Amino acid sequence: MSDEQPLEFPFERSEYRHVLLARVGMWCVVERTWMGDGKPHLPHYEIVQLRREAAKTWPDGRVIAAHEAYPGPRVWGIAAWTEPTLVHARQRWEQIRSTPKGQNLPEWSSIGISDDREQYQAWKEGCLPWPTIPDPNKGAPA
Repeated sequence: MSDEQPLEFPFERSEYRHVLLARVGMWCVVERTWMGDGKPHLPHYEIVQLRREAAKTWPDGRVIAAHEAYPGPRVWGIAAWTEPTLVHARQRWEQIRSTPKGQNLPEWSSIGISDDREQYQAWKEGCLPWPTIPDPNKGAPA
C-alpha cells in the first residue's frame, strides 16, 4: 500500500472542481462546484469513501500504478452521497457514523468544518445568493 498514489485535491473532472475540505482515512468531505460555463455557481458537498485501485498493465504495455480513486456512480448512496449544503453534509456524516462502516469516524465537530448557516437558510427559502468563483487554493491543509 505504500506504493499507492493518493488522490490529489483539488482536481477538475467533467467540468466540476473538487476541493477537499476534510479527510479521515479513506473518507472525504469534498466541495464540488460546476465550472462548465465559466459563470459562478454555488458548490454542493460530497461525502465519499475513496476506493483503492490495484496497479494495472494494459495490453499496449502502459502501466497504471496502484492509486486511490473517487467512488463510481454504482456505489452512490452506499459509499458516496451528494448534499446541497454543509448543514446537510454534517447530517449525512453523522448518519454514516451511526452505521457499522462509519463507526470509527469522528464527530463532525472535530474535523474542522463549520456549518454554513446562511447558505442553509437561503436553501430552505429557495433563494440562494449569487456566489463568487471559488478560490482554487481553498481546501484542507496538507
